[in-house]
Amino acid sequence: NKIKGSLLRRDDTLGGILNSMKAAMQTSVTAFDGKKYSLASFGIASADYREKGILHIDGDSEDGLFAANQDKLKKALTENPEATAEALKGIMENLYNKMTESMKGTDVSSAMTFYNDKELTKLSETYKREYTTMEQKLNKIEDKYYKQFAAMEKAMSQMNSQNSSLAAMLGR
Repeated sequence: NKIKGSLLRRDDTLGGILNSMKAAMQTSVTAFDGKKYSLASFGIASADYREKGILHIDGDSEDGLFAANQDKLKKALTENPEATAEALKGIMENLYNKMTESMKGTDVSSAMTFYNDKELTKLSETYKREYTTMEQKLNKIEDKYYKQFAAMEKAMSQMNSQNSSLAAMLGR
């Protein structure tokens, strides 16, 4: 379980995606009312760096740490729903744009993917070719040794036959 859990722990691609998402979620946008809003304006924030970016909502009854805080999101939605919706939409557009930017096609990756799938495909094909070549070499070596072994057995059989004939002639 520890090995499975740590397979992607230090993955550069996932780390970059996570950092892009965090940066996009921390941006502030200006709504039509002229005020700047961020997720923190609505009581949405991370509690501790050790949580690695988990977001909490103030006033969430299911979150023991933040349940007692004033529900800023509900208040903002009640008092100014249009500006709140526009601000949240702007933040989510920033997130969408960051993720779309991260998933642009390049020489080594297809569009709408984070990983270098083209590069991995080429690498996989190269390994398959090398595997096939090595397997063919192994088969040739194996055949060579089988032929040598068969020739050795034939020679030993002939030698035993001659030995038996010689022993019979000598009367043993």
